[in-house]
Amino acid sequence: MSQLNVDNIKDRTGSTLGPTFPNGMRVAAGSTLNVYGDMVVEGTQTVINSDILDVKDKTVGIASTANPTALTQDGAGLEIYGPSNVTLTYSGQKGGIGINTGLTVTGVVTATSFTGEGSGLTGVTGFTATASGTIPANRSLAILPDGKVGVITGTKAEWGGMAKIGTTDVVANSGELVYGNGKVVALARKSDSTGQCAVGTISGTTITWGAWVAFETGGNCDGYVRGVYDSNSDKFVVFWRNSGNLGGKVISVSGTTPSFGSVANLSSGNIEGLECCMDTDTNQIVVHYKNSSNTANVIMVAISGTNLSYGTGVQVATSNSYAPGVTYDTKNNKVILGLGYDAGQSNNAWAYIGTVSGSSISIASAGKIYYNTNQNRLNMHYNEERERIVVTSYNYNTNEMQSIVGQYVSATSITWGEITVIREDTSNLHGSNLLAYDPHNKSYVLLSNKTSSISKLYYYRGTINPADSSDPEVMTWTDEKVLQTNLSGMVGLTQGDNSIVISGAIESPLVAYARVEALRNSTLTGTNYIGYSDAAYTNGQTVNVKAVGTVVSGQVGLTTGSKYYAQGDGGIVSFIDNNLPTPSAPVAGVAIDSTKLLIK
Repeated sequence: MSQLNVDNIKDRTGSTLGPTFPNGMRVAAGSTLNVYGDMVVEGTQTVINSDILDVKDKTVGIASTANPTALTQDGAGLEIYGPSNVTLTYSGQKGGIGINTGLTVTGVVTATSFTGEGSGLTGVTGFTATASGTIPANRSLAILPDGKVGVITGTKAEWGGMAKIGTTDVVANSGELVYGNGKVVALARKSDSTGQCAVGTISGTTITWGAWVAFETGGNCDGYVRGVYDSNSDKFVVFWRNSGNLGGKVISVSGTTPSFGSVANLSSGNIEGLECCMDTDTNQIVVHYKNSSNTANVIMVAISGTNLSYGTGVQVATSNSYAPGVTYDTKNNKVILGLGYDAGQSNNAWAYIGTVSGSSISIASAGKIYYNTNQNRLNMHYNEERERIVVTSYNYNTNEMQSIVGQYVSATSITWGEITVIREDTSNLHGSNLLAYDPHNKSYVLLSNKTSSISKLYYYRGTINPADSSDPEVMTWTDEKVLQTNLSGMVGLTQGDNSIVISGAIESPLVAYARVEALRNSTLTGTNYIGYSDAAYTNGQTVNVKAVGTVVSGQVGLTTGSKYYAQGDGGIVSFIDNNLPTPSAPVAGVAIDSTKLLIK
């Protein structure tokens, strides 16, 4: 029989389940078995011996059950047979698909997170950028102002220790530190009222000092000592209260040895306050002083070889004036004068603007700075980049250390922002304070000597708010640190090329000590660290940058599990000195062994 046509097939019992085929059912080779309707295969194993398996449905269900649970789902997946079977299975414990072999992907893998140390990953980068200069492999990188990436190079921020400047005893809070052409000049008054000078050279975080040499030997240095550096003549100049009057000398430096010109005296009427600065346009010195009659005066001083000559002085305030301050506005070519207390201006702190003509200076009132501060010094600094005037002082009326920022408007007007309170005390504890500028970090360093049962030297960092902020004439101060305890007073503070130098008086009798803060002068700004290079590149090539979440090798001597910080010289360290300004050292990563760093 070649063909059988029936409508229904029943088994011997009449059941519609159909007949049983104990030896299975076969379809001849080359023929097709068509099943019209659903097909359910009961049993423990289904084997398909075909070369091609096509499934029209877009989803293939595995571990199907009427009552799915985490237990029925765990271990479900696929297995590929071979010498070593390859499995792709779901792990309930890990909450993900596991593959027991390598995975090769052509295209992009997108993930929301990465787990593991990743040391075996290759070709994984954060982004690509253009190389600025030569970039070796596995070097820390920074985004540069032109948008290119380059190796972090320069100097790192670090502190040296307090080191003694000779053995001469000094009077605290009366001296000065001055920097110029690689030299630091310390000026101080000795307890026997002689004026003393020492010269040091900076190397990293250390200073090599020469011996103290007297610039005034007659016991007539009986008050404040101040100094400036004239880059035009490469000379230092010292001014001091000389038997009540104003004395001045030119200091020439050879190595660490100072020599002095002749004294130039000015009958000034018992000086009780003294500040000076350079007018870099006329190459003259501006001296602002207050005498025992409480009147403030200003005078121009010219340098000729090793001699000084005084110009025509002018009175700034007529009576009851205190706390003189002075700085030079290089943008507008004006002398900016300040008084912390001016009785002629309703007892307010007041600003004046000076215009220099030849050896003379004329003065115009420029308005109120704030309500008075009756201290001995008004710290003033002109910020060339922001074209702003920064003033810091201690306000005895409110027991506050304060700062304020001003902007030159005209020859008779300066506008001032809001006062920033740096520190508030319950009594007058911080009267002596000094100011210097860090041009690399674009921030100010303020030192303050707190006088209490245990005297302390405090250190602050401050920045002017950004020009596009809502308060561009306001400062933000951070990083209050105690640099030294049992300090009887300060000697001076100055900014070098790549350093800040501080000096204080310690021991009994008081001896001057100095300490260097090496500044970060680097392509690293503190916020532009981006990661590491994955290979070596030349200028202009496209750099693959290893960024957050990837691993950089080729490191030396790392401690597993330790956090490391990027440094201005391109290196990394595991410890950050709390006395350094933030963000001096951004986090570079975490060591996963002695040679590998997981970038953070």
